[in-house]
Amino acid sequence: MKFIFRVHKHTQIEIDSWRKIGFTTITDNNFSEYGVISATANLNFMSPLNATLNAINLHSDKISDIVDKVNERDSLYLYTQSKPNLILVPNNKGDSLTKSGADYYSTQILSFCNFYRYKYLHFTHFGFINGFFQSEEISKILNIFLNPLIHKNLDIIYFEIDSSHLQNLQNIFYDISNRIYRLNIHNVEVIYAQEFEFVEPQKTASGYTMARFIPKEN
Repeated sequence: MKFIFRVHKHTQIEIDSWRKIGFTTITDNNFSEYGVISATANLNFMSPLNATLNAINLHSDKISDIVDKVNERDSLYLYTQSKPNLILVPNNKGDSLTKSGADYYSTQILSFCNFYRYKYLHFTHFGFINGFFQSEEISKILNIFLNPLIHKNLDIIYFEIDSSHLQNLQNIFYDISNRIYRLNIHNVEVIYAQEFEFVEPQKTASGYTMARFIPKEN
């Protein structure tokens, strides 16, 4: 199984307002057919899940009841009525406040992927970090994903990471993969997600254009 770090750089408006707006899905390897997105079940205004739903053309009303049940029951849910499919993971309240922690959720994600024979996992939970880096939680996740004794059918895990914390992720990843599991991994591929930009309203002869949040030109 291969890891790819997918780096997402956010606009200053997103950072200042604590709101995630821009998101794109994986386009490689026929991902929509053979891949699944793992996302946190949080539909608060302009949350990362809302950005994900926009990208896959799924209205939040279709899954709002499911999101509520996921958090109430502290259990994962696989939504298959979208392309790509979507694994909803309970909103993290901290290990001390939930019966299940990051390691349990990670194991369940892999179980879904194995059972339904997904080849690719887009792990989006840390694509927008507006605050401190959750090193303990990420360590637990990577201890599951990297454990050679845990069966995995996946070909690739695309681990989405906020651009401000790529180095932190790499440090933890290489420590666990090489010091703990002796996997001899040294150069995980890094790719960059589509960047976005906020275009201010422009004055025209007939008035003002609307403000827009659009893909940034390379």
